[in-house]
Amino acid sequence: MYLSEIGPASTAYVPYLGRVWRMRHDRSVWGRPLTVKGETFARGLGLAPRTTLVYATDGRFERFEARVGIDDETRGKGKAALTITTDGRQAFNRTLAGGGKAVPVNIPLAGVKQVTILVDFGPDDDIGDHVDLGDARLIKVRRQRH
Repeated sequence: MYLSEIGPASTAYVPYLGRVWRMRHDRSVWGRPLTVKGETFARGLGLAPRTTLVYATDGRFERFEARVGIDDETRGKGKAALTITTDGRQAFNRTLAGGGKAVPVNIPLAGVKQVTILVDFGPDDDIGDHVDLGDARLIKVRRQRH
């Protein structure tokens, strides 16, 4: 189940210089195709800093997968902090840099009730921190047949 097909249980945006950038489904922050280091993703989320998304997983999923990075629309600039927690425990924490390849994310979710995605400014506090979560999806638990 792609995150762009479902809505988060809650969303929080903190304005920066009076501007709020909203999450985009299957598009970058500026409405372009999701592209990281020339790799384009048909599905995913485009996020700006100071965005927090909370997904209620209720133990129904096996894992969270994505490929994450700074969108090419920043022309190699930008650094953003991406933190993903599961039931309040940090599962992924990385500073992403513009011009870098998409980083794979594979987080086990067995029994997890909530996944929180936080995008914040990186160490430079610039405004080119456009994070793409390419192919971001929740993988359902497979039921075994008897």
